[in-house]
Parts: sequence; structure tokens; C-alpha cells
Amino acid sequence: MSFLEKIRSNALGGLRPYGASVLQSTLLTLAAVAVSTVAAFICAKAVTPAWTAPGWPSYYQYAKNVESKALALALLSVLVVSLILSRVRSTAVRAAISILLAVVALICVYRYLHIEAPVSWINPVLTLFILLGLVYYFMDRELSTEWTLQTEAGTSGLARLSVKYSIFIVAGALGVGYSFLSKLALLFPRKLDLHHHGERFTSALDFADGGIPFVTYFWPHGLHDTGITTLAFKLFGTADFPTLLIADAFSLSFDTVTVLLLALGMGLGYYSILVMASLLLFNYTLDPGPFSQLLFVIPAFLLYAKGKRWFCFVLSGFVLFVAHLYRIEAGIYGAMAIAGLGCLQLFASAVSKDFTAVKLRARNLALFVVAIFASMGAAYVLLGWPGPEWYKVIFGTLPKFMADSTGFPFPLPLDSENYRLGLKGVRFATVYYTAVVGLLALTTVFVVRRLKDLKESDYFFVLLVLLSVVSLRTAFGRSDFMHIHQYSNFIYLLLLLYISRGVVRAGLGPKRKVAIVALLFIFCNFWTGSFNNTPHIRHDKVLTESSNIFADYKSPRPAQCSSGIFSAKQLKMRQYRAYDNSVCGTKEILDIFEIKSGELLVTHSASLIYPSLGLKPPTGYYCLGWAITPEMQRGLIAELEASNVKVILTSKKYGEYDIPDRVRLPIYHKWLQENFDLSTPIITPLGTLVFAKSMGIDFSKPFYTPQGYMYLQ
Repeated sequence: MSFLEKIRSNALGGLRPYGASVLQSTLLTLAAVAVSTVAAFICAKAVTPAWTAPGWPSYYQYAKNVESKALALALLSVLVVSLILSRVRSTAVRAAISILLAVVALICVYRYLHIEAPVSWINPVLTLFILLGLVYYFMDRELSTEWTLQTEAGTSGLARLSVKYSIFIVAGALGVGYSFLSKLALLFPRKLDLHHHGERFTSALDFADGGIPFVTYFWPHGLHDTGITTLAFKLFGTADFPTLLIADAFSLSFDTVTVLLLALGMGLGYYSILVMASLLLFNYTLDPGPFSQLLFVIPAFLLYAKGKRWFCFVLSGFVLFVAHLYRIEAGIYGAMAIAGLGCLQLFASAVSKDFTAVKLRARNLALFVVAIFASMGAAYVLLGWPGPEWYKVIFGTLPKFMADSTGFPFPLPLDSENYRLGLKGVRFATVYYTAVVGLLALTTVFVVRRLKDLKESDYFFVLLVLLSVVSLRTAFGRSDFMHIHQYSNFIYLLLLLYISRGVVRAGLGPKRKVAIVALLFIFCNFWTGSFNNTPHIRHDKVLTESSNIFADYKSPRPAQCSSGIFSAKQLKMRQYRAYDNSVCGTKEILDIFEIKSGELLVTHSASLIYPSLGLKPPTGYYCLGWAITPEMQRGLIAELEASNVKVILTSKKYGEYDIPDRVRLPIYHKWLQENFDLSTPIITPLGTLVFAKSMGIDFSKPFYTPQGYMYLQ
């Protein structure tokens, strides 16, 4: 038997050696990244910069309208070049096209591209191309008749067992339970965050009091944060910081269910439980944030991709609407992915001239859309929200105006100037973008070559790829590195799931399959995509630490100035104790002037100060920067005047956030100048106070507190 014949008859069977697959996927990814770079560069030069919101992004001379058009053009160019290369049979021609595009891209960005420490790029880039090569390798085998027959008839072991969903329910419940304990042990020692903890605390208090999202309070994310925290406040009968952290750990613990559903949807069968267990017990780098947010999106995908009866698509639309309420942006991206898949299915049916299938696909998509609108109407009738304000903000204001000033300049890091984490962040973001674009290119070629014969699991995989693509906008448009990291987690998990599906379908023994799948998810570091992972917390500490936390939670709250929101364990930590002391000093000053609830405004985004002081916020904008439009700023001012705000506290850490209020909020800032004495601020431990001119305070005289002398700045 010749060498090539041995390769063809090996355990995996195949169309070509794995090395050729790596070469083909590398050329395809290189062409996709290069053509998207050229497209973005052309867009940046051809589109006239314009800004839709005062202050942002003109303050940093970064045109967000150019970025949006560059994103659309970059992704379109990736699809076009992938379609072209799918028609080219010669590897030499593919290589020539890819190299030519790469040269043109380098010329375009020569002035902007700063690559320092090139050695540090080798490991993540090499790992990525190996993973993409493996995906391409198994995609090739799914195009093989022999591979398909072997999959259907020749598999043995766990993959052949009929799935009993009761086993998955038990496994998921155990996973959520252990995940909850481990996340609780990790959350409690973390530093105090006046911004993120504050937005959950104050929005939950408003919701618990019957508040309406985007009417009485500007919601940050949805039920995933505010709803679960509100439920915990109601169930436990306490609204304090430990209860908030328990709610946070509970919501994050559902990442295990999402991972289980993802693996099951990819056709891994009982290996799905193995994937979940491997990640839960051995891997801490898979950030739970994005996966817990997709708790309802993935079931909607499963219903739409694998549904046979008409009610599956109706149910998919309903679940997708719930996903939107649970996590606002996740639901929107999920709907965009399903809409994209529906159009692809219609196109595939039309190409094959199967008009019966065209009618069926059109009906399924219509049922999905109608179910969403019916759910919207039913929710408004029964709950009173989401109402017109919700949809106006979500689909009108935010897409047009929302963009953090420190966001990454999408679609490629042509210059690290606008990104505060510098070259390390540029390298990571570049690899993540390459992974998304590369997987999109591979999937495009795969879909084109199997357009008439896509299986259900392949439709599910296409949905996940589309989700990762539409998520690029949020990943690169936010203010910190964590958002890019979270979304890159999803891409690496998706790559590993597809590779695992190929391993499970291969003609290997069950023991080998279990070993390979387990090792992939035990050692993959989802921060970098490399394979050098270690557990973050010893498992023997999970039970002891969580037990100590529950004992601390049940114990009486110690004496403190922060209105009893902290536990004894927390006040033993230096940062919490120092913060409580600052609250003490600030309270004394506010008491001198008899400031009541609703009369203090905290700027810009440190809303945890409100419950710490035992006061209610005078406005629904927990972060003043959410008052984006002139209309919203006038609404903010009306709320402040109705509450008779007398004092404004500018906190030390979140004074004006990333852009001065005079630039971001010009209408509010003008009102502030006209009504408050800005020339004589009073220094407090939490920040500076300015008082309304109407109070008529004589700042020429010193003020005394029980702790001593209070100075004017």
C-alpha cells in the first residue's frame, strides 16, 4: 500500500492530508483579513467623517460613521473573496491571490501599522491557524460520501447511544450548583466597583419598587443583571451588597447550561457532558459572562435549526424575545443571526429550484418573525413593558449614538493610539478579529460547496458563526479590553466544538475520543487560544470558601456608615473599610445641610454611592452619559428639577468618566453652570460637592463637622 493510500485509509479517512488543510485554511484566512483591511482603508479614505452625537466621537477625532460603514464593507468583502476562492481549484492560484491581497493591505496600512515585539505574535497566530486548519480538515470530511456513511453507520461508543434528556437535566443542575459555589468564592474577594455594582444595585431597587425600564430607570442590560438581582432582593428580603453578589453568581452560573446546549447542538451527544465537566473542573479562562447571557439565545437557535414542525419556529420566536428581555443585545444579535440563516435557506432552496422548499422556508421565517411581534404585544398588555420608550431607545437612539470614546478602532487596529491597553491589546484584538473573519471565510466556502445538502447540525453551526460575526460591533465598540476577551472566548469555544464534533464522528475508539475531547477543553486557554491552562481556584477551597460566605451572609450586619449594605467579611477587606470610612465623612457633611433623599445627584457613574448613603437617586440615569440626545438631556434636567436637587457630588474615580460633561452633555452642563455654585466646591472623602445657588450658602465662613474642620477647595 502506497503512502497516500495509507493516509486515505487511516482512522479518520479523508480527502487530503491535514497539512494541506492547514495550508488551504491559512490562505483563505489571509485573503479574508487582507481584503477586509483594504476595504476598511478605502472606506476610511472615501467616506466623509460625520458624528451624530455631541462630544462623541468628535472629542477624540474618531469618526464612528466611518467605522460602521467600514465594518459592513469589510464583512461583505470577506464573503466575496471567499466565494471567489471557493471556485478556484488550484492551490497555486489561491496562494497568488492571497499573497497579492496581503501585499496591497500592507501598503494601505504602512503608515499606521506598528508591530512591536513580533516574537510575541507567533504563539497566538500559530495556534489560531492550527485550529482553523483542523476545522477545515473536518469540514472537508463532511463533504465526503465515505465520511458521511461512516458517521451514520460506523460510529460506536457514546455517540451511538440514544440521548436521554433526563441525564442532561441532572448534569446541568449539578453543573449550575457547583458553578454557583465556585463563582461565589471568586466574586466576594473582588474589588469594589462603584460603577458596575452601582448600576445593578440601583436599577434593581427601582425595578423592585415597580419601576418601568427606560421610563423610570435607564436599564443597563436586562433581566440577566437587574431582574435576577431584583428577584434575590425580594426572596431574601434584604437589599444589600452580599445579596447582589449572590444574585450575580447565580446568573453567571448558567454558563454551564449554555455550554451544555452548545455542545449538544453541535452533535456531540453525551460528549456534551464531558465538555461541560472539563471546563467546569479544570478551566477558569472561559469567561462566564457572554455564555450566561446566551441562556435563551441558544435554545432559540436549536429550535430554529433543528425544528421540523411549524410550532418549533413559533416557539423559537417566543424564546428569542425572552432572550432579548434577558440580555438586550444578545437577543438582538440572535435575531439577526436567525434572519441571516433564513435568507440563506431561501437562497439555497431557490438555487436548487426546489420551490416547495422555498415556500416551507419562507413560512418558517415568517412564523418566527410573527411570534416575536406577538410576544412583544402580549408582554406589553400583561406587564406594561417593554413599551414604546424601550424600542425607541434600543432600536433608535443606541444604534445611532451609543459608542464609548475609548473603544477599539474597528475593523482593524491600524493604530494603537485610540486604545488604552496598547500593543498587547492590539495583538490580542487582531488575533480575535482574524479568528472571526477566518471562520466566516471557511464557513462560506463550506456552505457554498454543500448548499443543497446542509444538515441540521450544520445549520446550527452556521447560526453560531453568524452570531460571532454580528457581535464584532459590540466587542470592538466598547470601552475596555474585557469585552473583546469575552467575545473571543465564544470564537475559541466554537472552534473547539467543531473540532470535537469531527473527533466524535471519526472511526476512533471511545477511550481515544474521550481523551482527545477532554484534553482540548481542559488545557485550552481561552484568553489567548493557546494550550497552557491551569485552574484558577483549588476545588477543595470552593466548598470551604462558599460555606464561609454563607455563614457571613447569615450573620448580623456590623455597625457601618454604608447603611448596612456590607457584611462583616467584606468590611475586613481594606478597600471596603476605606470606602465605608469615606461614606462616614461625606454623610457628616450632608447632614449639616440636611440633604434628603432625591436632593443629591452623583456624577458621573458611581451610583453605588446612593444606597451607601441611604438615599434614592433623583434621576433614572444612573450614568449621566446615557442622556445622549438633547431630548434625553432635557428629560434629565426635568427630573432633577422635580426632585429639587440641591447638591451634586463628583466622585473621585468617576468624576466625568471619559469625556467632560461640558462636551458630552452640553445642555445639562449649561443648566449646571446656571443653577450651581461651581466656584466654591467642598472637598469630601468621596469627592467634591457643589451646592445650588438657591440654597444661599455663605462660603466665606468655615463649616465644622463632628470630626473636625471642613475646608473649601
